[in-house]
Parts: sequence; C-alpha cells; structure tokens
Amino acid sequence: MTSSDANFGKTCSFMRYCIFCDNQAKTREHLWPEWILKKVKPGKVTGFIGHNTNLTFTAEWKVRTVCKSCNEGWMSALEVANTPLIGPPIDDISITLSEPQQWAIAAWSVKTAMVMDSTTVAARPLFYTQTERDELKSSSLTPRGTAVWLGRFLGLRSIGAVSVDTKYRISGVDELCPGRITTFLLGALVIQVMTVHILPEYGDRRIRIDPAQGPWDHLLVTAWPTAGRKIYWPPILAFDDSGTLTDLSTLFDRWELGTQVPLAPKSKIN
Repeated sequence: MTSSDANFGKTCSFMRYCIFCDNQAKTREHLWPEWILKKVKPGKVTGFIGHNTNLTFTAEWKVRTVCKSCNEGWMSALEVANTPLIGPPIDDISITLSEPQQWAIAAWSVKTAMVMDSTTVAARPLFYTQTERDELKSSSLTPRGTAVWLGRFLGLRSIGAVSVDTKYRISGVDELCPGRITTFLLGALVIQVMTVHILPEYGDRRIRIDPAQGPWDHLLVTAWPTAGRKIYWPPILAFDDSGTLTDLSTLFDRWELGTQVPLAPKSKIN
C-alpha cells in the first residue's frame, strides 16, 4: 500500500478523495453505468465483498470515491469505447473481439474492480496501488499479474458482484503473495478479474496458478492477457444456477480451491 493509499484510508471518514487523482470526491457516482442499468433493469444488486456477505443494494448503487472530473473524463471515454463491446454480450448476443477490443474490455473490467475495491476502504486497505490506478488512468495499462476472463450466464437478467482476497505461495518462499478476485454478472455476461501482487523481492518469478478442477476452458474465454488473435464470445458452455459443475457459484471460489505452481524464474507475467 502506498502512502497515498494510506492517506485515503485515514481521511475517508472525514473528506473523500478520488482514488485516481488528488481531487475531492464530492458527489456520489454510479458503480454501474446508467446504460448498463437500462439494459439489464435489475431490481436489486446482490453479492459480497470481502467478509461482507449476502449484500443487497439498490440497482443504482453509488460510491463517493471518484471525482466528477475523472468520472466525466477518461472514465466516460472508457465507457464509450466499451459500450459496443460488452453491450451485445450483456444482451446475450454473440460477438468477435479483436486484440485492441480485448485490451479495452480488460481496462474497463479492471477500472470497475478498482472502484469496487474502494467501496470497503473503511474496513480494509485498498488492494490496487496508486501506481496501478495512475497507469490505468493515463495509459489504460492493466496491472502486472492480471488476467480477465469472459463467460456467459443463463438465468434471470440481473447484476451481481463478488470480490474476495486470496493468498498464493511461491515454492520455497514462506511469504504469501496477495491476490484479489473480482467477478461481475451483467445480464448474460460474466467477467472475472484476477490480480496477484508478486512481492518485490520475487518479482522476477513467473507463477502459474491452477484453479480447482472444472470445465473452465469451455466456460470462459480469456480477454487478458491477449493471445495476439481474435476471440469469440460466447464460450461453448454457459454458467447457470443448476447447482452442478456449471453453477455460477463455482466460479467465485475456483482459485481458493486451486493449487499454485511456480514456473521457471527470470520470466515475467506480462
């Protein structure tokens, strides 16, 4: 956590500052863009953040951690760029995404994960660092050690959000690397964002994190890191609420149940 992050946590109860700049966050802004709310028309937003389980919010959930300048500036531009990309999957319409489009979706997903991260700053430290937030704002760069997957959901049109903290061990090292898994349900579209912070002293190691067993390759397509080619949504299989291997709840904790296997040192994640 940077000094800026520490100051944000100390002052949030008195004066809120934007997590992306030094401006005051004087007004509450929607966590979910209005155009998404109009598409899905959810009655409630459900999910959990950290240890706060079974949360239910009104559809127009607002947060006071982003300033008006950022919200109406670069964040608005990111929304405009992503509307034609994530709009069709939200409506359960298939789409082919180029590499630049995958980059745009990854940036939007991480931005949303960062804003969601800020909603519980009074209860836990910010996970994403100020440097990571600055780089996303200035260059749409996703944090090192980040992956983004897209899936499909068959069920009632709704909006949901899940955010959990994880720890991963590097072989031969006692200290654990912190991670954050954030999952969104937006109509028929499922997005999962995973970021692992490799400790600085082990930053030259690449880590492969294997999830719990499941048909993930058939349920998800990888939007980030890109493989240098187009991807097609939806995947072969879809999540549902059947209580089986394809139940959406299996996605939330697939990394908690997985194993962490180190790869060769001196290589980088991205």
